[in-house]
Amino acid sequence: MKGKRTIILLTVMVTALLAALLAACAPEQYTIEFDPAGGTLDVSNMVVEEGVSLDLSAIIPEREGYEFGGWKDESGGAATLIVVNSDMKFTASWTPLASTVTYYVNGEVYASEERVTGEVFTPIEYAGEEGEFFGWYLDAAMTVKGASSITASPKSTALYGVFINDDNFANTFVYTSSQTAVTIEGIKAHAEVIYIPSSYDGLEVKVGRSAFENEESLKRIYVGAAVTIEEGAFAGSGVTDVYLNGGNYSIKNSALYNGNTLLFLLAGASGDYVVSDDTSEIAAYAFAGRKNITSVTIPSSVSAVGARAFADCEEGLKITLQALPGGNFHADWNCKSYDGEEKFSYVLHSSGKSDEGYVYVLRGGRAYILDYVGSESELVLPRTIDGCALVGIERAAFAENDESEIRITSIIFPDTLQYIGESAFSGCGYLTSVEFPLSLQSLGASAFAGCVSLDKAVFTSSSTIIAPAAFADCLSLSEVMLPSALKEIAEDMFANCSSLKEIKLPETLTAIGMGAFYASGIKQISIPASVESIEEHAFEQTGSIDDPESFGRPVVFVLTGGLNGREFDWDAITGGFPYEIKQNSCHGFLAKILVLW
Repeated sequence: MKGKRTIILLTVMVTALLAALLAACAPEQYTIEFDPAGGTLDVSNMVVEEGVSLDLSAIIPEREGYEFGGWKDESGGAATLIVVNSDMKFTASWTPLASTVTYYVNGEVYASEERVTGEVFTPIEYAGEEGEFFGWYLDAAMTVKGASSITASPKSTALYGVFINDDNFANTFVYTSSQTAVTIEGIKAHAEVIYIPSSYDGLEVKVGRSAFENEESLKRIYVGAAVTIEEGAFAGSGVTDVYLNGGNYSIKNSALYNGNTLLFLLAGASGDYVVSDDTSEIAAYAFAGRKNITSVTIPSSVSAVGARAFADCEEGLKITLQALPGGNFHADWNCKSYDGEEKFSYVLHSSGKSDEGYVYVLRGGRAYILDYVGSESELVLPRTIDGCALVGIERAAFAENDESEIRITSIIFPDTLQYIGESAFSGCGYLTSVEFPLSLQSLGASAFAGCVSLDKAVFTSSSTIIAPAAFADCLSLSEVMLPSALKEIAEDMFANCSSLKEIKLPETLTAIGMGAFYASGIKQISIPASVESIEEHAFEQTGSIDDPESFGRPVVFVLTGGLNGREFDWDAITGGFPYEIKQNSCHGFLAKILVLW
């Protein structure tokens, strides 16, 4: 039994020894790696026994637009027949083939040139007739604009461009002309794509307000380098893509910008829209007709929102104001439809705070009132809100509250107030008098327009700037003390103030704007020697409205210092109504009377 076990053990040992000897005699195996260098190859590597010969010329990769130039070893030398004795790596070498670059302009071949595949080149410049070339694009639909450097494609490369001349312009657009510019007012036929050149007939091109309003078929526009686009030009249009040929405009966040002003939102935008943080203004009609937008967040960087910016948006549009110091947002104005009627409901979410009935925002240690939601009729505005000085009242903050249960009869402004925004108190039908603080620097357009019970307005500041129509339609206004350093009576400032029968103009005044005292109660007024211009209709129908005793009598203009070289078109100023001119000498006595009626 013992002998049998010995035999088995010896057999095992001999078998193991033979296996070891055979293994020692087997050839070594190595990995051969192939790098196609941009091409394609069915096999990227293979395992080969030591000593095997390989013919690399039989292994051929493929690469479009290139000719295979053989394999190179890791030292860069050419390799064809090899004997495997280690791990090896070989890289394909290529020679680029010719690539014909063809340039198409307005659908026709303009030029061609020879390049090689992969070559980076600068496209040729188009040198056509007078007009504007809109650059080279990589596709026939002209949706992918080529860069200043382009890489030649295998075999052939095609670039596409459009050139617009005066004939193209005249056949496409409805326009008006002035001495300096051509303004596009509309389009002659519905189109999906339009090209707007920088000039026509040697004049700069502008796209006027409402030029393409509600043109839903319009999808793509190409804008010349020097084109000016006015607010509302594409309100409610179907434009989803804008291609720019340079200039100040840019596309970001699905909107066209002019500098930092959001001019209009592209039709493809939808859902919750957040205005970019670097936006400073939102133009009039910027979001008009964008019914796919469910909410808009306006950042604190925005200081002004144009008229009817959200006209004809979807019912229930939510607008979040993060802050609008110095701004012009008010739901009653910005959320109306084109015809001025409010057809949609809007939810105004303001991140501004509310204190004692004032919705306000804080910025830079200053407070700005956005809205009044209180119930007091006799208001005393605070000097500070939340520890910050009150410096501004924003657009329409207290406007038209006579239509609600709130009836403001008096208001006292703090000595910190610097400006009162546009239409801030317009339509406050129960307000009887206002006195402005020394700190006030500017009074916005129509700030107190339509305050029919207002009978007195006093400025204590010498330098307040008063915007147009500030007191228009104040039917009871009879006493006004203007700023002593005022330089201009703005357009329509006291239009339809039928109770205003006299007013003292400051000696600093240089201009009286169009319709400034239209249909007011003025019967006689002294025009300071400093006044250099009086616009048309400034005193039309004055002194006769609602006053039978003065009907048909001339309005008397007393020219302090005489004409002194000044020329005024009195017929235009009075609108053809009777007037009388009196000239006073520098000594104050009557020098001449001229009656024209």
